[in-house]
Amino acid sequence: MLSRTQRMVLRTLDEAGEPLFNGTLSARTGLRFNSEVFHSLVSRGLIKGHPYELTGAGRAALSDTSQLGKSQ
Repeated sequence: MLSRTQRMVLRTLDEAGEPLFNGTLSARTGLRFNSEVFHSLVSRGLIKGHPYELTGAGRAALSDTSQLGKSQ
């Protein structure tokens, strides 16, 4: 399960529609530069690269969490 912060990072990347460097991603999310959140998402295969981009697994995870919110 994703934390609220992890979902926020995935949504930010999804909404940007382009890869973002960690400084830009940090500024847009209010997270600390080189945040452990980014590292955990990379480890899980939900984002990749630098600049960071959303992976297919990241989109699926974001979609799954969106569906959970609609059913509640």
